[in-house]
Amino acid sequence: MNWKYKNLLIFVLISLLPLLLIACGTSTSEQSNTELNGTVDKKELNEEEQIDYIEQEISVETALGNVKSVIESEAPTDFNSIEHKAIYFTGDRLPEVIALYRPITASEVDSTINLIRVYQYNEDEKKWNSIYKESLENRVQVTISEPIKFTQDSREQVIIGAQEGSGAYFSYLLLGSKENKIVTAWLDSFKNSDLPVYFQGKYELFENKYLVFYESDRVADVYVWENQELGKVDPTSIPELTSTTTFKEVKDINDIVISYKINENEEIEANYSHQETVFGKVGQKISIVREESNTSDVNTRILYSAQNDPYSVDATTGEILASDIITVTIIPNGYDWDKAFGVYINALDESIISPEIDEYIPAEEDTYNSDDFIKGFVGDVDCTDFASQAEAQAFFDAEGPSDPHDLDRDSDGLACESN
Repeated sequence: MNWKYKNLLIFVLISLLPLLLIACGTSTSEQSNTELNGTVDKKELNEEEQIDYIEQEISVETALGNVKSVIESEAPTDFNSIEHKAIYFTGDRLPEVIALYRPITASEVDSTINLIRVYQYNEDEKKWNSIYKESLENRVQVTISEPIKFTQDSREQVIIGAQEGSGAYFSYLLLGSKENKIVTAWLDSFKNSDLPVYFQGKYELFENKYLVFYESDRVADVYVWENQELGKVDPTSIPELTSTTTFKEVKDINDIVISYKINENEEIEANYSHQETVFGKVGQKISIVREESNTSDVNTRILYSAQNDPYSVDATTGEILASDIITVTIIPNGYDWDKAFGVYINALDESIISPEIDEYIPAEEDTYNSDDFIKGFVGDVDCTDFASQAEAQAFFDAEGPSDPHDLDRDSDGLACESN
Protein backbone atom coordinates (compact mmCIF):
# COMPACT_ATOMS: atom_id res chain seq x y z
CA MET A 1 0.00 0.00 0.00
CA ASN A 2 1.23 3.49 -0.82
CA TRP A 3 2.80 5.11 2.24
CA LYS A 4 0.67 8.22 1.69
CA TYR A 5 -2.53 6.18 2.04
CA LYS A 6 -1.16 4.40 5.14
CA ASN A 7 -0.44 7.71 6.84
CA LEU A 8 -3.88 9.00 5.90
CA LEU A 9 -5.57 5.90 7.38
CA ILE A 10 -3.57 6.20 10.61
CA PHE A 11 -4.49 9.87 10.88
CA VAL A 12 -8.21 9.10 10.44
CA LEU A 13 -8.13 6.35 13.08
CA ILE A 14 -6.34 8.58 15.58
CA SER A 15 -8.90 11.33 14.95
CA LEU A 16 -11.88 9.00 15.52
CA LEU A 17 -10.49 7.29 18.65
CA PRO A 18 -11.68 9.94 21.18
CA LEU A 19 -15.17 9.87 19.70
CA LEU A 20 -15.32 6.08 20.01
CA LEU A 21 -14.15 6.23 23.62
CA ILE A 22 -16.78 8.87 24.47
CA ALA A 23 -19.51 6.78 22.83
CA CYS A 24 -18.47 3.69 24.79
CA GLY A 25 -18.40 5.67 28.03
CA THR A 26 -21.82 7.14 27.39
CA SER A 27 -23.29 3.71 26.69
CA THR A 28 -21.80 2.31 29.91
CA SER A 29 -23.05 5.30 31.90
CA GLU A 30 -26.57 5.02 30.47
CA GLN A 31 -26.64 1.32 31.26
CA SER A 32 -25.57 2.00 34.85
CA ASN A 33 -28.21 4.71 35.26
CA THR A 34 -30.86 2.40 33.85
CA GLU A 35 -29.88 -0.32 36.28
CA LEU A 36 -29.92 2.07 39.22
CA ASN A 37 -33.41 3.24 38.41
CA GLY A 38 -34.74 -0.31 38.21
CA THR A 39 -34.52 -3.38 40.40
CA VAL A 40 -30.87 -4.45 40.58
CA ASP A 41 -28.68 -6.79 42.57
CA LYS A 42 -26.28 -4.63 44.57
CA LYS A 43 -23.66 -7.39 44.48
CA GLU A 44 -23.33 -6.94 40.71
CA LEU A 45 -22.51 -3.21 41.03
CA ASN A 46 -19.01 -1.85 41.32
CA GLU A 47 -18.04 0.29 44.31
CA GLU A 48 -18.92 3.62 42.66
CA GLU A 49 -22.30 2.31 41.47
CA GLN A 50 -23.09 0.94 44.94
CA ILE A 51 -22.41 4.37 46.47
CA ASP A 52 -24.75 5.97 43.91
CA TYR A 53 -27.41 3.36 44.67
CA ILE A 54 -27.18 3.95 48.43
CA GLU A 55 -27.41 7.71 47.89
CA GLN A 56 -30.59 7.19 45.90
CA GLU A 57 -32.12 5.11 48.71
CA ILE A 58 -31.20 7.73 51.28
CA SER A 59 -32.75 10.43 49.10
CA VAL A 60 -36.14 8.68 49.36
CA GLU A 61 -35.96 8.70 53.16
CA THR A 62 -34.73 12.30 53.21
CA ALA A 63 -37.49 13.49 50.90
CA LEU A 64 -40.20 11.77 52.95
CA GLY A 65 -38.64 13.12 56.12
CA ASN A 66 -39.03 16.67 54.83
CA VAL A 67 -42.61 16.37 53.58
CA LYS A 68 -44.27 16.78 56.98
CA SER A 69 -42.95 20.31 57.38
CA VAL A 70 -44.13 21.13 53.85
CA ILE A 71 -47.63 19.78 54.58
CA GLU A 72 -47.87 21.77 57.81
CA SER A 73 -46.57 24.95 56.21
CA GLU A 74 -49.17 24.72 53.42
CA ALA A 75 -52.13 24.27 55.78
CA PRO A 76 -54.66 27.06 55.13
CA THR A 77 -55.31 29.59 57.89
CA ASP A 78 -57.19 28.04 60.83
CA PHE A 79 -56.74 24.51 59.41
CA ASN A 80 -54.80 21.58 60.85
CA SER A 81 -53.05 18.74 59.05
CA ILE A 82 -54.72 15.66 60.56
CA GLU A 83 -53.35 12.76 58.48
CA HIS A 84 -50.91 12.01 55.65
CA LYS A 85 -49.70 8.86 53.90
CA ALA A 86 -47.14 7.95 51.26
CA ILE A 87 -48.85 6.41 48.21
CA TYR A 88 -47.18 5.29 44.96
CA PHE A 89 -49.88 6.87 42.79
CA THR A 90 -47.68 7.12 39.67
CA GLY A 91 -45.43 4.14 40.45
CA ASP A 92 -42.26 6.28 40.43
CA ARG A 93 -39.20 5.66 42.58
CA LEU A 94 -40.48 8.27 45.03
CA PRO A 95 -44.05 7.95 46.29
CA GLU A 96 -46.51 10.81 46.31
CA VAL A 97 -47.94 11.92 49.67
CA ILE A 98 -51.65 12.51 50.34
CA ALA A 99 -52.67 14.83 53.17
CA LEU A 100 -55.95 15.78 54.89
CA TYR A 101 -56.75 19.13 56.49
CA ARG A 102 -59.67 20.21 58.72
CA PRO A 103 -60.56 23.35 60.61
CA ILE A 104 -58.80 23.62 63.96
CA THR A 105 -62.09 23.99 65.83
CA ALA A 106 -63.84 20.97 64.21
CA SER A 107 -64.23 17.60 65.92
CA GLU A 108 -64.42 14.25 64.11
CA VAL A 109 -68.22 14.20 64.20
CA ASP A 110 -68.70 17.79 63.05
CA SER A 111 -69.82 18.34 59.48
CA THR A 112 -67.37 20.85 58.04
CA ILE A 113 -64.72 21.27 55.32
CA ASN A 114 -62.26 18.48 54.50
CA LEU A 115 -59.32 19.52 52.30
CA ILE A 116 -57.39 16.86 50.35
CA ARG A 117 -53.95 17.52 48.87
CA VAL A 118 -51.52 15.28 46.98
CA TYR A 119 -47.83 16.29 46.94
CA GLN A 120 -45.16 15.06 44.53
CA TYR A 121 -41.39 15.47 44.88
CA ASN A 122 -39.59 17.19 41.99
CA GLU A 123 -36.11 15.71 41.95
CA ASP A 124 -34.73 18.44 39.69
CA GLU A 125 -36.04 21.26 41.89
CA LYS A 126 -35.48 19.27 45.09
CA LYS A 127 -38.86 20.23 46.53
CA TRP A 128 -42.44 19.02 47.06
CA ASN A 129 -45.20 20.43 44.85
CA SER A 130 -48.98 20.16 45.20
CA ILE A 131 -50.39 18.24 42.21
CA TYR A 132 -53.98 17.53 43.33
CA LYS A 133 -56.51 19.52 45.38
CA GLU A 134 -60.03 18.64 46.51
CA SER A 135 -62.45 20.31 48.92
CA LEU A 136 -65.29 18.35 50.54
CA GLU A 137 -67.75 20.63 52.30
CA ASN A 138 -70.30 19.82 55.00
CA ARG A 139 -68.78 16.40 55.72
CA VAL A 140 -67.73 14.54 58.85
CA GLN A 141 -64.05 13.67 59.08
CA VAL A 142 -62.99 11.53 56.14
CA THR A 143 -60.30 8.86 56.39
CA ILE A 144 -57.60 7.60 54.03
CA SER A 145 -57.55 3.87 53.32
CA GLU A 146 -54.43 1.77 53.17
CA PRO A 147 -53.12 1.70 49.57
CA ILE A 148 -54.59 -0.86 47.19
CA LYS A 149 -53.01 -2.24 44.00
CA PHE A 150 -55.93 -2.28 41.64
CA THR A 151 -54.08 -1.89 38.32
CA GLN A 152 -51.77 -4.91 38.66
CA ASP A 153 -48.58 -2.81 38.20
CA SER A 154 -46.33 -0.55 40.30
CA ARG A 155 -49.08 2.01 40.86
CA GLU A 156 -51.21 2.28 43.99
CA GLN A 157 -54.66 3.72 44.58
CA VAL A 158 -56.44 4.94 47.68
CA ILE A 159 -60.01 5.45 48.89
CA ILE A 160 -61.00 8.47 50.97
CA GLY A 161 -64.31 7.70 52.68
CA ALA A 162 -66.80 8.70 55.34
CA GLN A 163 -69.83 7.06 56.97
CA GLU A 164 -72.60 9.48 57.82
CA GLY A 165 -76.09 9.51 59.33
CA SER A 166 -77.97 6.88 61.33
CA GLY A 167 -77.71 4.49 58.38
CA ALA A 168 -73.90 4.84 58.27
CA TYR A 169 -74.12 5.79 54.58
CA PHE A 170 -70.70 5.40 52.95
CA SER A 171 -69.47 8.12 50.58
CA TYR A 172 -66.12 7.67 48.85
CA LEU A 173 -63.46 9.13 46.59
CA LEU A 174 -61.20 6.74 44.64
CA LEU A 175 -57.90 8.39 43.68
CA GLY A 176 -55.38 6.99 41.22
CA SER A 177 -53.24 7.95 38.24
CA LYS A 178 -53.81 7.19 34.59
CA GLU A 179 -50.83 6.39 32.39
CA ASN A 180 -48.58 6.70 35.47
CA LYS A 181 -48.79 10.50 35.33
CA ILE A 182 -51.65 12.64 36.57
CA VAL A 183 -53.48 11.90 39.85
CA THR A 184 -57.24 12.10 39.31
CA ALA A 185 -60.51 11.03 40.95
CA TRP A 186 -61.67 7.79 39.33
CA LEU A 187 -64.86 7.67 41.42
CA ASP A 188 -66.32 10.49 43.50
CA SER A 189 -69.68 9.88 45.18
CA PHE A 190 -69.20 13.03 47.29
CA LYS A 191 -69.80 15.22 44.24
CA ASN A 192 -71.28 12.91 41.59
CA SER A 193 -74.96 12.37 42.36
CA ASP A 194 -75.10 9.56 39.78
CA LEU A 195 -72.90 7.41 42.00
CA PRO A 196 -74.62 5.66 44.91
CA VAL A 197 -73.80 6.02 48.57
CA TYR A 198 -74.10 2.74 50.43
CA PHE A 199 -76.23 1.96 53.50
CA GLN A 200 -73.85 0.62 56.16
CA GLY A 201 -71.33 0.60 53.34
CA LYS A 202 -67.88 -0.90 53.13
CA TYR A 203 -65.50 -2.14 50.43
CA GLU A 204 -62.72 -4.64 49.78
CA LEU A 205 -60.22 -5.50 47.06
CA PHE A 206 -61.28 -9.04 46.16
CA GLU A 207 -58.69 -11.44 44.70
CA ASN A 208 -56.49 -8.39 43.97
CA LYS A 209 -58.67 -7.75 40.94
CA TYR A 210 -62.19 -6.70 41.87
CA LEU A 211 -63.01 -3.57 43.85
CA VAL A 212 -66.22 -4.58 45.64
CA PHE A 213 -68.59 -2.17 47.38
CA TYR A 214 -71.04 -3.68 49.88
CA GLU A 215 -74.32 -2.26 51.12
CA SER A 216 -74.61 -3.88 54.53
CA ASP A 217 -74.65 -7.62 53.72
CA ARG A 218 -75.17 -7.53 49.93
CA VAL A 219 -72.77 -6.97 47.04
CA ALA A 220 -73.77 -3.59 45.61
CA ASP A 221 -71.20 -2.76 42.89
CA VAL A 222 -68.07 -4.33 41.46
CA TYR A 223 -65.34 -2.53 39.49
CA VAL A 224 -62.38 -3.92 37.55
CA TRP A 225 -59.39 -2.30 35.79
CA GLU A 226 -59.07 -3.41 32.17
CA ASN A 227 -57.47 -1.84 29.09
CA GLN A 228 -56.28 1.12 31.16
CA GLU A 229 -59.86 1.97 32.14
CA LEU A 230 -62.10 1.50 35.16
CA GLY A 231 -65.11 -0.64 34.30
CA LYS A 232 -68.15 -2.03 36.09
CA VAL A 233 -68.83 -5.77 36.37
CA ASP A 234 -72.13 -7.58 36.92
CA PRO A 235 -71.85 -9.03 40.46
CA THR A 236 -73.78 -12.16 39.39
CA SER A 237 -70.88 -13.04 37.06
CA ILE A 238 -68.56 -13.63 40.04
CA PRO A 239 -69.60 -16.87 41.82
CA GLU A 240 -67.05 -16.33 44.60
CA LEU A 241 -69.13 -13.39 45.83
CA THR A 242 -72.34 -15.36 46.35
CA SER A 243 -72.14 -15.20 50.14
CA THR A 244 -71.11 -12.66 52.75
CA THR A 245 -70.42 -13.14 56.43
CA THR A 246 -70.48 -10.74 59.34
CA PHE A 247 -67.00 -11.78 60.44
CA LYS A 248 -64.00 -12.50 58.22
CA GLU A 249 -62.08 -14.55 60.78
CA VAL A 250 -61.61 -18.28 60.27
CA LYS A 251 -64.77 -20.09 61.27
CA ASP A 252 -64.68 -22.60 64.10
CA ILE A 253 -66.72 -25.79 64.06
CA ASN A 254 -68.32 -24.64 67.31
CA ASP A 255 -69.63 -21.40 65.82
CA ILE A 256 -73.37 -20.82 65.88
CA VAL A 257 -74.01 -20.19 62.19
CA ILE A 258 -77.18 -18.42 61.10
CA SER A 259 -77.41 -18.77 57.32
CA TYR A 260 -80.11 -16.90 55.39
CA LYS A 261 -81.20 -15.42 52.06
CA ILE A 262 -83.90 -13.01 50.83
CA ASN A 263 -86.74 -14.43 48.74
CA GLU A 264 -88.66 -12.70 45.96
CA ASN A 265 -91.10 -11.24 48.52
CA GLU A 266 -88.19 -9.62 50.36
CA GLU A 267 -88.69 -12.06 53.23
CA ILE A 268 -85.92 -13.85 55.09
CA GLU A 269 -85.46 -17.62 54.71
CA ALA A 270 -82.97 -19.14 57.14
CA ASN A 271 -81.61 -22.40 58.50
CA TYR A 272 -83.52 -21.64 61.73
CA SER A 273 -87.18 -20.78 62.21
CA HIS A 274 -88.25 -17.28 63.16
CA GLN A 275 -87.92 -16.85 66.96
CA GLU A 276 -86.30 -20.25 67.37
CA THR A 277 -84.07 -20.84 70.40
CA VAL A 278 -80.50 -22.02 69.91
CA PHE A 279 -78.49 -23.11 72.94
CA GLY A 280 -74.97 -21.77 73.23
CA LYS A 281 -72.30 -20.94 75.77
CA VAL A 282 -69.77 -18.29 76.64
CA GLY A 283 -66.82 -18.32 74.24
CA GLN A 284 -68.78 -19.40 71.19
CA LYS A 285 -69.14 -17.07 68.23
CA ILE A 286 -72.31 -16.17 66.39
CA SER A 287 -71.58 -16.12 62.66
CA ILE A 288 -74.23 -14.74 60.32
CA VAL A 289 -73.94 -15.73 56.66
CA ARG A 290 -76.02 -14.33 53.84
CA GLU A 291 -76.35 -16.51 50.73
CA GLU A 292 -76.98 -15.18 47.22
CA SER A 293 -75.64 -11.81 48.32
CA ASN A 294 -74.64 -10.86 44.76
CA THR A 295 -78.09 -11.38 43.20
CA SER A 296 -80.40 -9.25 45.35
CA ASP A 297 -81.18 -5.54 45.55
CA VAL A 298 -82.34 -5.89 49.16
CA ASN A 299 -79.94 -5.13 51.99
CA THR A 300 -80.53 -5.99 55.62
CA ARG A 301 -79.59 -4.61 59.01
CA ILE A 302 -78.37 -6.94 61.77
CA LEU A 303 -78.94 -6.08 65.42
CA TYR A 304 -77.78 -7.81 68.61
CA SER A 305 -79.62 -7.33 71.88
CA ALA A 306 -79.01 -9.01 75.22
CA GLN A 307 -81.61 -9.58 77.91
CA ASN A 308 -79.43 -8.76 80.93
CA ASP A 309 -76.14 -7.17 79.85
CA PRO A 310 -75.61 -5.23 76.59
CA TYR A 311 -71.94 -6.26 76.68
CA SER A 312 -72.58 -10.00 76.77
CA VAL A 313 -71.93 -10.21 73.01
CA ASP A 314 -69.14 -8.60 71.02
CA ALA A 315 -70.76 -7.06 67.94
CA THR A 316 -67.34 -6.88 66.25
CA THR A 317 -66.40 -10.56 66.50
CA GLY A 318 -69.76 -12.20 67.36
CA GLU A 319 -68.28 -13.80 70.48
CA ILE A 320 -70.56 -14.52 73.45
CA LEU A 321 -68.82 -12.88 76.42
CA ALA A 322 -71.23 -13.52 79.30
CA SER A 323 -74.14 -15.76 80.23
CA ASP A 324 -77.29 -14.22 78.77
CA ILE A 325 -80.10 -14.58 76.25
CA ILE A 326 -79.01 -12.81 73.07
CA THR A 327 -81.46 -11.91 70.33
CA VAL A 328 -80.15 -11.65 66.77
CA THR A 329 -82.52 -9.65 64.57
CA ILE A 330 -82.22 -9.36 60.77
CA ILE A 331 -84.27 -6.54 59.23
CA PRO A 332 -84.87 -6.34 55.44
CA ASN A 333 -84.15 -2.98 53.80
CA GLY A 334 -82.70 -1.81 57.08
CA TYR A 335 -86.00 -0.70 58.58
CA ASP A 336 -88.76 -3.10 57.41
CA TRP A 337 -89.70 -4.34 60.87
CA ASP A 338 -92.84 -6.08 59.58
CA LYS A 339 -90.55 -8.64 57.93
CA ALA A 340 -87.90 -8.73 60.65
CA PHE A 341 -86.47 -12.15 61.50
CA GLY A 342 -85.14 -13.14 64.93
CA VAL A 343 -83.25 -15.98 66.60
CA TYR A 344 -82.68 -16.36 70.35
CA ILE A 345 -79.28 -17.55 71.57
CA ASN A 346 -79.68 -19.03 75.05
CA ALA A 347 -76.28 -18.86 76.72
CA LEU A 348 -77.41 -18.44 80.32
CA ASP A 349 -75.20 -21.19 81.73
CA GLU A 350 -71.75 -22.01 80.32
CA SER A 351 -72.27 -25.68 81.11
CA ILE A 352 -75.43 -25.91 79.00
CA ILE A 353 -75.08 -26.53 75.29
CA SER A 354 -77.14 -28.55 72.90
CA PRO A 355 -75.05 -31.56 71.75
CA GLU A 356 -76.06 -31.03 68.12
CA ILE A 357 -76.70 -27.31 67.65
CA ASP A 358 -77.15 -27.46 63.88
CA GLU A 359 -79.66 -30.28 64.20
CA TYR A 360 -81.75 -28.68 66.93
CA ILE A 361 -85.09 -28.05 65.20
CA PRO A 362 -87.93 -27.40 67.67
CA ALA A 363 -91.52 -28.11 66.82
CA GLU A 364 -93.56 -25.29 65.31
CA GLU A 365 -95.18 -24.49 68.66
CA ASP A 366 -91.75 -24.11 70.28
CA THR A 367 -91.20 -20.71 68.71
CA TYR A 368 -91.81 -17.96 71.19
CA ASN A 369 -91.63 -14.34 72.05
CA SER A 370 -90.45 -14.13 75.64
CA ASP A 371 -92.09 -10.75 76.30
CA ASP A 372 -95.50 -12.12 75.26
CA PHE A 373 -95.15 -15.15 77.52
CA ILE A 374 -94.04 -13.16 80.53
CA LYS A 375 -96.99 -10.77 80.25
CA GLY A 376 -99.40 -13.72 80.22
CA PHE A 377 -98.50 -15.08 83.68
CA VAL A 378 -99.58 -13.70 87.03
CA GLY A 379 -98.97 -15.25 90.48
CA ASP A 380 -97.54 -18.71 91.03
CA VAL A 381 -96.68 -20.69 87.91
CA ASP A 382 -96.35 -24.46 87.33
CA CYS A 383 -94.92 -26.40 84.43
CA THR A 384 -98.44 -27.38 83.37
CA ASP A 385 -99.15 -23.71 82.63
CA PHE A 386 -96.84 -23.80 79.60
CA ALA A 387 -97.63 -25.23 76.18
CA SER A 388 -94.00 -26.25 75.57
CA GLN A 389 -90.60 -26.47 77.20
CA ALA A 390 -89.47 -23.46 75.17
CA GLU A 391 -92.20 -21.31 76.70
CA ALA A 392 -91.27 -22.48 80.18
CA GLN A 393 -87.59 -21.82 79.49
CA ALA A 394 -88.30 -18.29 78.29
CA PHE A 395 -90.27 -17.52 81.46
CA PHE A 396 -87.64 -19.19 83.66
CA ASP A 397 -84.82 -17.22 82.03
CA ALA A 398 -86.70 -13.93 82.38
CA GLU A 399 -87.41 -14.52 86.07
CA GLY A 400 -83.73 -14.84 86.92
CA PRO A 401 -81.59 -17.46 88.68
CA SER A 402 -83.59 -17.66 91.94
CA ASP A 403 -86.33 -19.86 90.36
CA PRO A 404 -89.16 -18.73 92.67
CA HIS A 405 -91.67 -21.01 90.87
CA ASP A 406 -89.54 -24.16 91.26
CA LEU A 407 -89.50 -24.88 87.53
CA ASP A 408 -85.95 -26.29 87.56
CA ARG A 409 -86.07 -28.89 90.32
CA ASP A 410 -82.79 -30.63 89.44
CA SER A 411 -80.98 -27.25 89.12
CA ASP A 412 -79.46 -28.04 85.74
CA GLY A 413 -80.62 -24.79 84.12
CA LEU A 414 -83.42 -26.36 82.09
CA ALA A 415 -86.98 -25.57 83.14
CA CYS A 416 -89.84 -28.08 82.87
CA GLU A 417 -87.82 -30.71 81.03
CA SER A 418 -90.81 -33.06 80.96
CA ASN A 419 -92.94 -30.63 78.93
